[in-house]
Amino acid sequence: MKITVLGTGTPAPSLKRACSGYMVEVGDDLIVMDHGPDAHRRLLESGKRATDVTHAFFTHLHYDHCMDYGRLVLQRWDMGAGKVPELQVFGPPPIGRMTEQLFGPDGVYGPDLEARCEHRLSLDIYELRGGQLPRAKPAPKVREVAPGDIDGDGADTESDNCPWLANEDQADMDEDGKGDGCDPCPEEYNPGDLGCTYSLSDIRDPSSSLHPGEGADVRVAGMIVTGVRDGSGFYIQDPEATSYGGIYVYDAGDFSSGAVAIGDEVTVSGVYSEYYGLSQIGDPEVTVTDTGRTVEPIVIASTCDIGTGGVLAEPLEGMVVTVNDVTVTDSNPDAPADYGELELDECLRVDDQLSEVLVPQPPEGTTYSALSGVLTYTYSHAKIVPRGSEDVVE
Repeated sequence: MKITVLGTGTPAPSLKRACSGYMVEVGDDLIVMDHGPDAHRRLLESGKRATDVTHAFFTHLHYDHCMDYGRLVLQRWDMGAGKVPELQVFGPPPIGRMTEQLFGPDGVYGPDLEARCEHRLSLDIYELRGGQLPRAKPAPKVREVAPGDIDGDGADTESDNCPWLANEDQADMDEDGKGDGCDPCPEEYNPGDLGCTYSLSDIRDPSSSLHPGEGADVRVAGMIVTGVRDGSGFYIQDPEATSYGGIYVYDAGDFSSGAVAIGDEVTVSGVYSEYYGLSQIGDPEVTVTDTGRTVEPIVIASTCDIGTGGVLAEPLEGMVVTVNDVTVTDSNPDAPADYGELELDECLRVDDQLSEVLVPQPPEGTTYSALSGVLTYTYSHAKIVPRGSEDVVE
């Protein structure tokens, strides 16, 4: 989100300060909050155009907060040439009546609009801008917001099951207290902050059509704990997945300090994010549903495929892997600092995040017939993380 102040002035005349106006950029939306005298000029000075504006919100209708509303609507309509959606307008009553009296058939700008929609020269210019006849008049989509009803759908905000999105019918198919219009999974009962159930591959794979995006509340079930970092978090894996099947659960010690162990089957709900390149679920709720489960490591044919930038580094992040017949090529790739890491085959780092089984680091030239662990990503490098002596075979 980016907020730009367009004006902070008052009704008092000023050649230096525009009256009240703010511009908010959120995703693909460009929102103006109030649009007092000269705020529109400031918007243009910022490099934006009237046609870029998607929404207008008015806190109240004093002239120093709304006088450029007419200019915004008319310039947006004229320059848009019928190719931009109608402006979404939110404000207190009587914003609807004001809009009608400005742009309606009997409104202040009625004769002007009539001429621009009927006069041949005006229509020629309209068509040169890419418009198609007949030319429609501006018709902002106005929603009056009364106190206690922030989305203007007639339901009091306190009891509205979708308070930020108008849903007059208050439909709630799964009866979880979240209106269907703002419930990502309207057929799944997920009250409160409980996320929708996803496959781990949909969460991890950004190309999936079901990928939830960062910040989404998510829930995964039937996952196996594959590694525990005491006091920080733990890794989980879908035992059926062959790629995009692992993820880190950051819990700040809530569960990783003894409540979960390797081999536990768990259900995890939390917030999905990418933390400096590592996929994770944060702020989790965890339920252990079984114990003593195992996950077979994925055997990697070429060590460098899971090294930094390797073709399998991202798909296999968070999953248990095994590399065979490897050689230590750098016993301390961070020298002169020492973070307990080493490098195999000149491309794959080994980290002591889950175990100090390889600390102090073995000298260059040391070979291992097999080395297993969770594949992770920290400090700009893909790394394999052994969990103990059982993961290291000389």
